[in-house]
Amino acid sequence: MHDKGSYADFVLQAGRYEQELDGFDNTGMDKSKADYGTWGFGASVEVGHMFSFGENVDDRQWFNHWFLEPQLQLSYFRAKGADYTTSTGLKVDQGDADYLTGRAGVVLGKKFNYGSINDLDKRYFQIALIGGVKHEFIDGDQDITYTGVDGDSLKVSARDIDGTRFYYGVNADWQLARDWRLYAKFEREKGNDFSEDYDVSVGFKYAF
Repeated sequence: MHDKGSYADFVLQAGRYEQELDGFDNTGMDKSKADYGTWGFGASVEVGHMFSFGENVDDRQWFNHWFLEPQLQLSYFRAKGADYTTSTGLKVDQGDADYLTGRAGVVLGKKFNYGSINDLDKRYFQIALIGGVKHEFIDGDQDITYTGVDGDSLKVSARDIDGTRFYYGVNADWQLARDWRLYAKFEREKGNDFSEDYDVSVGFKYAF
């Protein structure tokens, strides 16, 4: 973050996702189960500016103050497809799914610093309300082929998350050391053909 409050954040991500499916076959009588794993890869860029209020001592961005932070973000993510067979013998061939998501949001929060007025300890704790709008540009289209035990196949195109949706929630950020941060977030979303009752994430960040 620049001393004046502007910042740019570039992120690369990769993850392994384990899925467990539990339902019924097309007769509605027999249970159908499956489990499989797949990988996902992504990248994002976020820019924003922190407007600070109530800083009576100096303009250090980590010092005690209220802040308002407009943000813009563009992120790309690819979820790799997978081939698996259910317990009833149905073969499923999933193609890859791509997502390109834009986000415009705002954060309103309060920072509490560790150090005193006369030292340069940059550790802090902050808590904030978050809200904004997201738009999916690619829709996450995915081709899926189902092949039954009789050899008949059906190919469908699944549209995952498309259109515009709104989000809101609360987050916390704890600067444990110069390069290490602990963060947590609780968020809800609602939009076109999509709703998320809650999303909770907790993790560490290392800056270098």
